Amino acid sequence: CGLDAGLRQEVGSLLRPVLALGDPALASRALSKALAEQGRQRRWQVALGLLAAARRHPSCEAGVVAYNAAIGACKAAARWQHAMSVFDDMRSERMQPDVVTYSTLVSASNKGGEWKIALSWFEMLMLQNFAPSTIAFSAAITACEFGRRWAGALDLLGWARLAKVAPDIVMISAVISACEKGARWQSALALLLEARGEKATQPNLIAYNAALSACEKGRQWRQALGLLTDVIAQQLQPDIVMFSAAVSACEKGQQWARALGLVR
Repeated sequence: CGLDAGLRQEVGSLLRPVLALGDPALASRALSKALAEQGRQRRWQVALGLLAAARRHPSCEAGVVAYNAAIGACKAAARWQHAMSVFDDMRSERMQPDVVTYSTLVSASNKGGEWKIALSWFEMLMLQNFAPSTIAFSAAITACEFGRRWAGALDLLGWARLAKVAPDIVMISAVISACEKGARWQSALALLLEARGEKATQPNLIAYNAALSACEKGRQWRQALGLLTDVIAQQLQPDIVMFSAAVSACEKGQQWARALGLVR
């Protein structure tokens, strides 16, 4: 990407101390650290400019970690197309992407609203015979959620378990949300109840909101009220979204008195 004079000056100021280290291995680690910091600040242009400048210097070897950090900077700024360009540069350097590379590309595509591309990256990860991480599975399931592919989300959850990848509440919440978008309230509720039975996956408000919304869309007012009661019993703080969904579920079930009781 083209940089204006101010950004070029900043790239130069970041690169100079890296090159001054003299040792290629030390310079590579310092470069990766600098790129990761730019990613945390969502300064993707500076990150890409820094990577491009470093590639022109033989005393600074940009390794897989550095490229992954640059892709991560693009992900943080929802610049999925630029993330793909970094991947192309990586391959042109005959560098072998790793599981972090593909996982980050899945997430970057999700952030850019490109769920089909995200699933393509996950498929590429699987074809490389890498062992997918919880992060990779969660990102792929989120892509299914965006694409309203509830069956695909459930399949991925099953594959994660077969691969001995322990689902966390982020992953399970994404599957519940996919079921909610697919009008599968039974599946959403079953997943939530299953998560409650595991110490490592105790549901949070995101999971409860998704499950309650699924019940509301399915006109299941009893289940919706039960979830709201459970949230309060778990000493979680119900938000306006949750109360609104519960009220709507009662209205759809013609439970006017219950709906009014929630409003009050």
